[in-house]
Amino acid sequence: IYIQRRIRNGLVEGSLTEEQIKKLDEIGMEWELYTDLNWNKNFAAAKKYYEENGSLDVPAKYVDENGTALGAWLASLRRWEKVGAHSKYLTDERKKELENIGMIWDVLDYYWERNFASAYKYYLENRNLDVPVGYVDDMGIKLGAWLSRQRQLHSGTASRGTPPTEEQVKRLDSIGMIWDKQVDSRWERNYEEAKKYS
Repeated sequence: IYIQRRIRNGLVEGSLTEEQIKKLDEIGMEWELYTDLNWNKNFAAAKKYYEENGSLDVPAKYVDENGTALGAWLASLRRWEKVGAHSKYLTDERKKELENIGMIWDVLDYYWERNFASAYKYYLENRNLDVPVGYVDDMGIKLGAWLSRQRQLHSGTASRGTPPTEEQVKRLDSIGMIWDKQVDSRWERNYEEAKKYS
């Protein structure tokens, strides 16, 4: 079957008559290569997910109603893109198709940008980033916890994770990021108020 498929697709030399093609068609022959069938099935699932959810922010363990392990497939594509593997499967054309439906190549960057947008919105509304740790925005983003995590990563007190880049620090600073622990910064602010009152 594999060889017949490759002969018909012109990938290997060999002969396949119209009569032989017809006979194979009668028993349900799939002429597409397995890799193409796999791509088409998974891409269709990705497109459907995007149309229903507005993004390709797919949980890693997500499996659709047809049994397509979409989360795992997208994670594989990200790994392959990062290391330059499977270029015959993940062609430039296919990458563009994915990008047209919102492919997220770097999940950490995606989440950082999403959370920064939430912080920026909070700053515009409140003119500060003195966000309570338990604060969750109207999109369900745990902004208080994220800012606390950025503080820990920046100060080196987090047990794991990558500190924000110099560029990310500058962007947070531009909207009034408080790098001290919230307890310390609140104490200092209240002290300044008490001093002014005094």
